[in-house]
Amino acid sequence: MIRIPHILVTVGLLLGGNQAAEARAAVSTSVKIKVINLARRGKRAFVAKRFDEAIRHWRRAYSLWPKPQLLYNIALAYERSRRPAQAMTFLREFFTQAKTEPQKTTLMRGARKLRQSLSRRVCVLGLTGTQGAQAFVDDKLVGTVPLEAVLLPGTHRLELRAPGRTTVKRRITLEAGRTTLLDVHLRPARRRRLVRPEPRPRPRPGTAPLKGLHMAYSLTAVGVALALAGAAVGTGLLAIERYDDFQANPTLASRARVKTLQDATNSLWALAGAAGVTAVVLAIFTRWRSGRESPPRRAPTVDIEVGPGGLGVALRGSF
Repeated sequence: MIRIPHILVTVGLLLGGNQAAEARAAVSTSVKIKVINLARRGKRAFVAKRFDEAIRHWRRAYSLWPKPQLLYNIALAYERSRRPAQAMTFLREFFTQAKTEPQKTTLMRGARKLRQSLSRRVCVLGLTGTQGAQAFVDDKLVGTVPLEAVLLPGTHRLELRAPGRTTVKRRITLEAGRTTLLDVHLRPARRRRLVRPEPRPRPRPGTAPLKGLHMAYSLTAVGVALALAGAAVGTGLLAIERYDDFQANPTLASRARVKTLQDATNSLWALAGAAGVTAVVLAIFTRWRSGRESPPRRAPTVDIEVGPGGLGVALRGSF
């Protein structure tokens, strides 16, 4: 690693510089004093090797008064804190501004040596293609296309996004000291067709949806009740027949058979009665019309007809 001479921008260099550029900036005296104090704090932190603190002071000062000398200071602090990619980013901006605002010879000499040292440790990724697309490297936003980003050598994840365009993801390998140029165009995204659910049909005027239980439940309960009643009748007849046998030949065994048949008959009648009650209850809540909608109801009318055979009365309508 080439050792960079300890060239640090001082207050004198900040106050010196291009008079025309300062006139265009139109910075007030109070702002200049604040920037000078921030620059001094940054220098003290840099000398104490508190590089993050120095970077924070100098970046704050640059936001108030954008002097290229501060960019060099920031780049030097990043280089000392072993962050060459960030250092090269600020150093490239320093050289860009130095073209319009000439700097001291010693400062330019130190900046060139710093650039020579950093160029062996970093690489540059240039992106062109879809204008305004956002570029993400390793899930971090680095800018919008077109751009040049300073990165560390190695393999990176590149992702390009743009509204209304398909997202492109690639893995790129960058080599130290080299510039990689990529031209990526994002294709228009396909529009997804929205499938709207079909509206439910509204009931016709004069009709209403049928409500209630299906008639199968009530009819089944009726069938069960009839079946149990039939079984009870059969068991009762059998019990009468066995009772006649008992009268003819009274024994304990015949008496027990008659008792068993009587109990079975009573139980079957009880079950048949319960099934009948269930059928009646289900019949109350049963819809007895087939189909999904009920036809319109017609008001009842009374027709009186007189003919040769006599007087006739007819009642028509829905009830």
